[in-house]
Amino acid sequence: MCKNLQQSLIARKHSTQIKGLLMLLIIIGHNAILMEHNGDFTLKSFLYSFHVWAFFILPFLYPIPTLSKEKIVRNAKRLLLPYTLLFVLFLIGYSILSHKTPEIKNTLLAFLSASQILLKDTIGFRLLWFLPTMFIVLLARDYYFYQNKYIRLLIIASCVLILIYSLIDSNNYWKVMHLMPFGLIYYHASSY
Repeated sequence: MCKNLQQSLIARKHSTQIKGLLMLLIIIGHNAILMEHNGDFTLKSFLYSFHVWAFFILPFLYPIPTLSKEKIVRNAKRLLLPYTLLFVLFLIGYSILSHKTPEIKNTLLAFLSASQILLKDTIGFRLLWFLPTMFIVLLARDYYFYQNKYIRLLIIASCVLILIYSLIDSNNYWKVMHLMPFGLIYYHASSY
């Protein structure tokens, strides 16, 4: 961990270059002609293993602000407000195009969890999961770095235990993945 949490570990120029490259990889990864040629999903699987997830690492290279109400509200406006508006818009569009009436329970669960699988079932595709996930990553980052070492160890231990559980109990893996909040578990590319 950086001793000075207000110090950036990456120059703005390099950050912009990395973001640009990642955006190009996302565009390439979502191009059906390039990624699904002759049924070979090797390149697609490779890109899906990191192309979006790398965006969640970048905030840890920037200065880490103290957690404040103003910071939470600003991130909510930047990430959760567009998520909400797009969710409603896409829900209406998907309902009209598919001639399906949305079920209130499933729609609410999809919206609150931002689970990739539930979003696909509710609004037709998974893409919105990124916005609330980034909100949670930023919130967790800002909270984590200003805690004492015992709280940080407890958080890390909890994450490790959850990971071990998901690897051991394969019967519940798909149930957990189906309801995993904020798209935090990757859904294998071959199932797209």
